[in-house]
Amino acid sequence: MIINRVIVHIINKDSDAPIFNEYEVEINETISNFLEKHIKKAFKDEKTRKANFNPSSKVKEISKKILESGIGFTELSKEIAVNLHSATKDSSESVSSDLIICLFDDDEGCKWVGYLSLEYSESYFHDIEVVGDKYKISIKKQETSLPGVNQKIQKGAFISYYDAIENLCILDTKIKDFNKLKSDDNYFINKFLEARIIFDDKFYTQILKTETDNWVKEKIKVDEFDDIEEIREKMHFVLHEEEDVDVDEFSSDVFKNKLDIKEDYVNNLKSKGLELDKFQIDKEWVEKKCKNIKIKIDDTIEVSIPYSEYKDKNKFELIKNNDGTKNIVIKGFYNFYEK
Repeated sequence: MIINRVIVHIINKDSDAPIFNEYEVEINETISNFLEKHIKKAFKDEKTRKANFNPSSKVKEISKKILESGIGFTELSKEIAVNLHSATKDSSESVSSDLIICLFDDDEGCKWVGYLSLEYSESYFHDIEVVGDKYKISIKKQETSLPGVNQKIQKGAFISYYDAIENLCILDTKIKDFNKLKSDDNYFINKFLEARIIFDDKFYTQILKTETDNWVKEKIKVDEFDDIEEIREKMHFVLHEEEDVDVDEFSSDVFKNKLDIKEDYVNNLKSKGLELDKFQIDKEWVEKKCKNIKIKIDDTIEVSIPYSEYKDKNKFELIKNNDGTKNIVIKGFYNFYEK
């Protein structure tokens, strides 16, 4: 990755306008390393999603101009800052931030423009004063600290036009509910970028896995469903072994004649954003996120086991006892080690 041009503006939501920078940031090894690590983390983050600009998006048009020639980079970056400030000022959920705008080439040589919204956090530092012939060292608070290279940015957008094809990727880690990705009230996605997330197979695969896990946890708490392991096993089987999933067939196979529980499960998936009856399973996401099955036992013991071992009854088995307890049996191993 090559960082080519960088400028930063301050987006203070309590002010009438952004604080504009009239100079580009000098790119040295420290700045290049800082941005490269944050950009690569953003692209790898599972909450970074593909999106499309609305036809009337101002950011889309400005981004094209920035990528096409780079002429007027500073003035065009100010227009981007104005758009973000306007969206931030009108939102009750937004916070002040530094907006970093950078032009960079990825490892394949494709040119991108990135908008990194670095929200402030508190940090502390020591301050040294010389009092007479002695040092006075105190601790002070810094309220506008930026995320370090070992942390993650919370919001970002990256745009390229490789082979005349528009590529827009958006990261917003503050969105916890899948349904909020479909809302028109998100100040960063809808108001600033004027874009919409693409709901693809990865999105629906994530919902099936995440919301099935959440639903199961809730049912365990209230003891409403006694075949928890069965739905987990079938979900993992579908994710790893099938190419697509039909939600109605899957739920019917799991719950059989327990129609009220099946309806509750399906309605929960729909309420969380899974509106399709059938979709392709994103195998790349499954391989990355579901390679190991993690089991927590009575809030005290955790077991992590590869799916290949989990499905092999000669290696791993869960046995139900008559008194309602369960045994986990791990078979056929020669050695074990403390970690």
